Amino acid sequence: MPPHITNKLRVLHYIGRHHPICRGDLSRLTGLPSPTITNIVAELIHEGMVTEQGYQVSTGGRKPALLDLCADKRLMLGVELNAQQLTILLIDLKANVRFKQVEKLDGAATQDNLKRSLLEGIEKGLSGASQWKSRIAGVGVGISGLVDSSRGVSLRFPGVSPWAPLEVVDLIQGQFGLPTFLENNVAIRTLAELWFGKGRGCRNFLFVSVGPHIRMGIVIDGRLYRGSGGNAGELGHITYRADGPLCYCGNSGCLELFASNSALVQEIRRVLAERTSDSGSPLAERPAEHIQAEHIFHAARQGDRLANRVLDRVLEPLGLEIASLVNLFDPEAIILGGPMAAQGDVVLDRIRQAIEKRSLPRLAEMVQLMATDFGPEGGALGGGALIMQRMFEGVIPIQEGLKSI
Repeated sequence: MPPHITNKLRVLHYIGRHHPICRGDLSRLTGLPSPTITNIVAELIHEGMVTEQGYQVSTGGRKPALLDLCADKRLMLGVELNAQQLTILLIDLKANVRFKQVEKLDGAATQDNLKRSLLEGIEKGLSGASQWKSRIAGVGVGISGLVDSSRGVSLRFPGVSPWAPLEVVDLIQGQFGLPTFLENNVAIRTLAELWFGKGRGCRNFLFVSVGPHIRMGIVIDGRLYRGSGGNAGELGHITYRADGPLCYCGNSGCLELFASNSALVQEIRRVLAERTSDSGSPLAERPAEHIQAEHIFHAARQGDRLANRVLDRVLEPLGLEIASLVNLFDPEAIILGGPMAAQGDVVLDRIRQAIEKRSLPRLAEMVQLMATDFGPEGGALGGGALIMQRMFEGVIPIQEGLKSI
């Protein structure tokens, strides 16, 4: 945690990450003495930021009271823009959704159209949430592609060319007057896990998003690791096979070419095109160009041998790389997101087997592999989490008149 953060902000941060939590656990996590915790919590309760919510199970003696955030004290506007849709959520401090707006986007979008959709969508969102406008602390934005989070600039958006650097933060702050922060869409989804999802309470975890692309979010010691340029975690563009095909990034043999949803579809189409006899698979009854990833997963669940063989082949590279990540980072958890995570055990079991086989035994025993609970709205939830984090870092005022923080 940055050294400038006051003790009161430290306490709010840990309540936000671990709620409900008792005063004793707060003292242990923050390193602050019990009397200091007692005084800070009393102030926060008086100011309406924290409330007592029930009691911890006691092993003897008086039951300790559990502390939680007052959810509606501040609200956050979370935004995610990707090639498929624009999602806007207004959430409170406990990720309850107060307002939701989803707009499907044209697959042939231009930079100007995406910029217009972004600004118009936020304007609609703020209009729809006008009764809460005075409580909105800021706007957290996640955008696909490469970003410079320190300057608030989108550098590259997948599938849109040309793409000139887009000053997202300046645009939004200039038009709406709200504090605005930008991250790439995988970093923002990692923050959703950190504050509201399966990463709550974890100090070290990885979020791996697998769909058409493969990207990774990294949390070290309870904080998002961004790298020097803000784009750490380009897992899909590590070299899996040096003599592999050319990737759109300009390199050859990238993991994404072998282990993504797109690779799965391409592999089943290749296998079906090369077959010399009837495979007996229902997939062979579909026109090859109509087969999508969900058809393959469905067939695999039904016990289809062809679908399972292709899944084994495509998920093997992903499992190998995730097993290597376990050895490299020694995380408490790996959280799988994206379209593949929604497939559940048909994907998780194969990756779990790779971890058990390829990772160091002690590390494999310690790590938890699980799928995210968040669907397409996870990025916008993460945008809200980004604003919440900025509040608890002292960058955005928690509330008007709370000068002691």
